[in-house]
Amino acid sequence: MSKKVVAVLAEMAFLKGIVGSNPTVAWLEEYFSNDNVTYIMRGNEPDKDGVINLPSSKGTIDYLKNYLFNRNYRSAAKTKANKIRTDISNADLVWVRAPSLVPMLIAQIWKKEVQNKLNVHICANRMTWSYLKEVPSLINVVRFIYGAILKVCFKRLESKGVKFYFTGKQVGDNFGIKNGTYLIDYLTGSLIESEFNFEMIALGRTTKFANNKEMFRFAQAIGSPIDIYGPGEALNKNFSGIYNTKGVVPPSKIQAVLSNYNTLICISFEYYEGFPRVIAEAIQQNLWVVVTKKCVFFNDIKDYPKIIISESIINEQDYLSTINQVVNNKRLDQFKALICARSLLK
Repeated sequence: MSKKVVAVLAEMAFLKGIVGSNPTVAWLEEYFSNDNVTYIMRGNEPDKDGVINLPSSKGTIDYLKNYLFNRNYRSAAKTKANKIRTDISNADLVWVRAPSLVPMLIAQIWKKEVQNKLNVHICANRMTWSYLKEVPSLINVVRFIYGAILKVCFKRLESKGVKFYFTGKQVGDNFGIKNGTYLIDYLTGSLIESEFNFEMIALGRTTKFANNKEMFRFAQAIGSPIDIYGPGEALNKNFSGIYNTKGVVPPSKIQAVLSNYNTLICISFEYYEGFPRVIAEAIQQNLWVVVTKKCVFFNDIKDYPKIIISESIINEQDYLSTINQVVNNKRLDQFKALICARSLLK
């Protein structure tokens, strides 16, 4: 029987006017394909059937600043809030994407409305004490306190029977989730056969690559340009010959694009990473995956037979000798099956 679902995401569409261009929405559209879903997004676009857009902001802090000090912004936000409350009251299931502040505020402000129908997906890690000591700053102190508050909040919600999903073992551990389900929200697909090549790809917001010194070092070491797909401005001329920015790829086309490459570069030092969905998609296509041994999701990827540790690659020959080694296909298939099972798409 069809359910009425409200998915509180507070994220923006990657392509203007196409809510499904956001990978999170694309996965939810497939998972709840037989249900009536309303998506709570963020942006200046007008609302349409199945989508309510919160007033646009650059992020959580910007949203709060505008709400407190901009009368028109506050008025628009209150109007949207009334619509969201009505939809949540009439919903059979409420899906909240955490740890973003706005979705969590909505879940807390309208406790009665979400009671017995709340599902929380924690897609990112919290700021830990060890990382705060390593990178001390005022904003990181705020993030640490917020993460600690959420941990207490999640414990209370879990004791009341709220269903939790987490992306990345470290995410579940650091938020203290005891009975949650490991979830990778990506679109599964069949292996797309392609000719073997040595081309490399990276996916994500272009801002993630501009100041990534290890990724820049790796690209120079192997001597081949890396194609970068994702939202954001094109990288400047300082990266000419190193990165080629290709723009946004619709989630439904990711598998086809990945099939044209041999290696995914996912060199990340971000504390908030869960288990990047693009890694799951690359594994589905049997790609080699390059990560740094310092990434927070390393324990979840270390047993993948086609993993490359970026720090171990000093020159092109190191890279070529690695990708030409014989891979244990049985282990490869077992790891792929594990990742696929965590997508919940049955």
